[in-house]
Amino acid sequence: MLEAAIDVSEMESAAILRRSETGTVVGAAAGPHARAIRALPGHVLDQIVSWAVSATSTFTVGEPNGAGFAGHEALREAGAEAVITLSLGSRTPGTLLLLDSTPGALDTDDVELLELLVTQASSCLSTSSAVRELRDRAGRDALTRLGHHATFHERLVRACAERRGRQRLTLLIADIDGFKQVNDEQGHQAGDALLVEIADAMRGAVREGDLLCRIGGDEFAALVWADDPSAASNCGRRILDAIARLDGPTVSIGLALYQPSEGVASFFGRADQAMFDVKRAGGDALAIA
Repeated sequence: MLEAAIDVSEMESAAILRRSETGTVVGAAAGPHARAIRALPGHVLDQIVSWAVSATSTFTVGEPNGAGFAGHEALREAGAEAVITLSLGSRTPGTLLLLDSTPGALDTDDVELLELLVTQASSCLSTSSAVRELRDRAGRDALTRLGHHATFHERLVRACAERRGRQRLTLLIADIDGFKQVNDEQGHQAGDALLVEIADAMRGAVREGDLLCRIGGDEFAALVWADDPSAASNCGRRILDAIARLDGPTVSIGLALYQPSEGVASFFGRADQAMFDVKRAGGDALAIA
């Protein structure tokens, strides 16, 4: 799309600015101004998109020596003397941004072609976003919004083949103590509520970038990278502490550090067996295989 927009407008650079939950980001950029566009601070990107969405016309060419619009100053500093912004529409909040280092304007035919291009691009981006959302949903447990069994085992195989210097791949398997009793005595609705509560507590105990999944009825698994066995066990203790703050439920956790000489099944089996050892000993503890 960017190449087509540059070709139609005969301008040097193009970028797509997209709004997300955390603010406006540069989705893609091309041309000599691309690096400068990517370096723009978030509040400037927000200003540009807000202006484009609220403008009475669908485009503007900034006057090289006159007033522009909110956010245009940073573009001028990047070497742009002509700026065109076209809103991508309500379905795909964002803006197509076109820049050129020479002041100029477009004729009506070129503007109409750009507007048509933006309409088609907005539809494609909306579809792409929907596909990503569907893929994300397909890879998550519907109840807890954690990764599910298939997601976990796919990532486990990939992680076992990965090397990160001295860091060790660590697998933690956690099982809720007395979960069957909760289901039998209080009903499945109470059991589901407990699963969500445990999932949220565990999510807060692992680091960003670690993988946390619900791999069975009341069984969870986490894949983390640790500098040494002590750091690995600290992750398990953080989970135990987070569950303890719920003032009620407990979990049994088995932990294993990956040995390059072993297979994936052996790695998983060691962590699983360590978890069952904790179960037999009364639960609410961590065991290292």
